[in-house]
This record gives sequence, C-alpha cells and structure tokens, in this order.
Amino acid sequence: MTDALEPHEVAHARLEHILEHEEPAVLARKLGQRLTISPMIVRAIVADMNQNFEIPDGKTAVEVIVSQMLTVLLGRAQLEIRSIEGHSAAELQVFPFGFENQAISFPFQILRYDWEAMACLQRFQLQGRCNNNGARIFHRDHVTSDRTRVTYSRFAYNAVLGNAMLRTAFLATYLTVYAAQAFEKQNCDNVEERSSTAIEHTRILMQDCLEHVAQRLAQIVANPRERGTVPSLTPLMRTQVRELIEICGDKKRFSSAVLVHKAVEFARQQLRAGKEKHKK
Repeated sequence: MTDALEPHEVAHARLEHILEHEEPAVLARKLGQRLTISPMIVRAIVADMNQNFEIPDGKTAVEVIVSQMLTVLLGRAQLEIRSIEGHSAAELQVFPFGFENQAISFPFQILRYDWEAMACLQRFQLQGRCNNNGARIFHRDHVTSDRTRVTYSRFAYNAVLGNAMLRTAFLATYLTVYAAQAFEKQNCDNVEERSSTAIEHTRILMQDCLEHVAQRLAQIVANPRERGTVPSLTPLMRTQVRELIEICGDKKRFSSAVLVHKAVEFARQQLRAGKEKHKK
C-alpha cells in the first residue's frame, strides 16, 4: 500500500491536472464559481473596482453602482483577456463581462487568493486560441505589430462560465466591502478622516441602489420578450435581492458580518437550485 500523499503533493498533482489535462468546460465552470463565491477573490475584485471608481459626466454615483450591480446579476459572461508586455514584467487584465465592461475587471494577480482559479485562467491564457487537440479556447486573438499587447476574446465556454456564476453571492460580498469601508471610516483613529455618518450614508446608498436594481428586475419579468434574453434572472435571484434590501433597511443588521453570512447562504441556495434543475 502506498503512503498517503502530503497536502502539498495533492495540490501539485491537482495543479498539473488543471494545467495539462482537465477538460476546458470543467475549468470554465470552476472558474465561474470561484470568481463569484470565493470571498477573498470577490473582495479583492470589488476593492480594485472601488479604487478605480469613476463617475462619468452626466452620471451619478447611484447610476454607476446600479449599472455595476446589474452587470453582475444579468450580464452575459464574456471572458476576455488583455496581456501587456512591459520592460520588466507582463500585466494581465481579466474582463469577465467583456472589454466594454471595464469597471468589472481585475488584474490577474488578484487570483493569488485562490490557486485553482489562477490555474484555470492561466490554462486558458497559455493555450490561447486552441488547446492541445486543436479545439478552440478563444475564437479571436489580436497581437500588436510590436508584440507588446495581446488580446483574447470570444471565449468558447462563455455559456458554461455564465451558468456557473453565483451572482447574488457576489453581490452580497460586493456590499460587504462598502459596509466594511464605512465602518472603518467611522471608527478610524485619525480624527480628521473620521466620519460620524459614514455607516448611515453607505447603508442608505446601498439600499437606494438595490431598490433600483429590484425595479429593473421587475420590469424585465413583466416583459416576456426581454425576459427571454436574460437567462440568469430567476425567482430566487429576485428573492435574494429583496433580502439584501431588507438588510440595508435595518440599521442593526447592516454590517459586513451579516452580509458575509448572507453571501454564503445565497451560494448554498443557488448550488442547491442548480442541482435540482439538472435532476428535472
């Protein structure tokens, strides 16, 4: 009988399997889940989004945030990758919802919090247009004449990726970042930076944004033609959005801890619903 493998040996074997042998569709499903369920990844993505948060002329903060929320909930997955070669290193930017949704993108190094997600994306990026058997991974690529910029688009497994996304779990974690930042600002040691209304302001802002989201979801449901173009919208999603609105409407419940717990609960509900759907 062979000795049991050490944890690092198991991880290495799993990494090798992902990079060389696993079916791309399986990896696309895993990546979709990891990008939306891993708290560390989601927090890092949202923190990066907030760091680069911009309000275009003629727009309000509410409109920008609502747009981001609706993209996460309803946007079709459209994995695209941009690689820029510098003098000392290469930068890789990932766009889960396509280049046109730059607000919801992130640098590859964010995935350091989850080596399996990093390995999945690395496999796709390294193989480029085709895998070892000649099957398409990305249907389109573009290399600049000086070879400093490479883009990959039209991912062959976008449908699989999108179906695997746990979207309301991502949204709940999205809210935890705003809540945590508000609590930090209100309770920071620096008197000049401290804000006595940060938590209340953020709570009301998030509630307002979610109300707009809920209205948009209701509009889509009421329009049969539009409803057929948004496969990710389900009764469960609408219920979970209402739960988040209730949390934001309650001063005692609005906290990052409550929202993290809700993200985990949403993920479990969505995974359970997915299994039941496949049984039918």
